[in-house]
Amino acid sequence: LSRAFHTCTPELVAALGELVKVGGDRETDFSLALLQNYLGSTSTDDVLKEIVSRFSHDARIMDKVRAIINSPSMASISGEFRLAEAWRVKKESVTRWLTDERQSVRTFAEEHVTELDRMIVAERRRVEVERELRERSRHEDESGHDDGYRAKPF
Repeated sequence: LSRAFHTCTPELVAALGELVKVGGDRETDFSLALLQNYLGSTSTDDVLKEIVSRFSHDARIMDKVRAIINSPSMASISGEFRLAEAWRVKKESVTRWLTDERQSVRTFAEEHVTELDRMIVAERRRVEVERELRERSRHEDESGHDDGYRAKPF
């Protein structure tokens, strides 16, 4: 679906939003399944906000919403911190939800921005630790010795 339509069209957004408004769990699951074709796209935000406003009490559905939001599009992002940067972009998008008229959407946005902040910090730390380990390994290889434990071959 996303190959034919690179962004979720306004018509599809409107149709899915209406389906979520009048439907139940089954229709919402269908909508979420379609939205998975547009991971990382902000074009789906209106449908996701509608789902949050109706199903904020349903942990299963909310987990699916979070998964869609947290699956960033990294096509235009490069570098060691690309995942953290992609999540920063998602955080900016979710921050706009804080002005939604529905309290459940604002509450979700507040909580999810905090979650994204934690994810960004953890990813930056992970990359920095990996970088440090690579640097240490490179220095050990260049000096020809290392002061750490190295298993002896049999």
